[in-house]
Amino acid sequence: MRPDLNEVEKRISRRGFLRYASVLTLGGIASVGLPISGNACVNNCESEEHELTLNLDDGQQLTYHFIQQAHGSRGRCFFVHGIGDASSSFTQVIESAVSSGYDVIYYDQPGAGENSTVGVAFESACEILKTIVEQHARRGRKNYCISHSMGGLLMLLTFAKYPPNVRHVKLLAIEPSITLPDYQFFGWIQEPPAGVGYDGLLESVGTWGDAYAPTYAINLANTSRSLFIEHAQYVYEHFDEYRQQILDSGIAFTYVYGDNSSGTEYRAEMGTFPQVQAYHFANAAHWVHVDAESEFLEFLGTTFLKNRHPFV
Repeated sequence: MRPDLNEVEKRISRRGFLRYASVLTLGGIASVGLPISGNACVNNCESEEHELTLNLDDGQQLTYHFIQQAHGSRGRCFFVHGIGDASSSFTQVIESAVSSGYDVIYYDQPGAGENSTVGVAFESACEILKTIVEQHARRGRKNYCISHSMGGLLMLLTFAKYPPNVRHVKLLAIEPSITLPDYQFFGWIQEPPAGVGYDGLLESVGTWGDAYAPTYAINLANTSRSLFIEHAQYVYEHFDEYRQQILDSGIAFTYVYGDNSSGTEYRAEMGTFPQVQAYHFANAAHWVHVDAESEFLEFLGTTFLKNRHPFV
């Protein structure tokens, strides 16, 4: 499936930044009309959020969001969430990036949230990310892609197998699905009798005792059941192949994991690969950016976004 960007007029979005109605053209973004609502963010920066549409070649439309600094930005951040989740899992990280002067592009994956009715094959989701990055990446070195869980696998696979025609993108993967405990998780969520399946996962979330679990349960319930099952099975069947493609490609990325996650010894081993720089956070499990929010935001602002690590 080859996505295509067409001119689409859209309405305002959801966040509390300075917002405008907007028009997406192949030449860029143009604001129209007067400010609708919102307020200036910290550091005297103002941002405009545009809700845009990506037209897929089978007639489906995927909604995504572009928060653009009104008076120039320090860089541009793309966000990719995991299976059964939604872009709302990055809310605090997105707001921190915007208030620090960065442009942000985020969207709910096909089958999730506001794109729950969009159905594509797993690797077509890679092409969607590739298209959005190619359309919106800045010239120069200040492009960043931040991902979590299966979104991390999707991001890394995109840059390893379908590399966007863009120079200098720095990749941050929060517990991406490329280690043994991740493979075991995908085995666990296979449909019965092999695993607990979508329904079993939804039922079990309430017993996790994780601070993010109630939110994840809501996002999972709003995820397309059929697409969840399809993608979970496909990733499980291709897990070793994808992991090898990513590591053999040599793409550089930053790997983040929580000390309270399962299989930390396998996650720590990711730091032994020369192209991977690994960081771990105490008092955090799978959703590091939620469990250790303040520490993660400090790391993001003082380390990852400061050009101390290699770009793709």
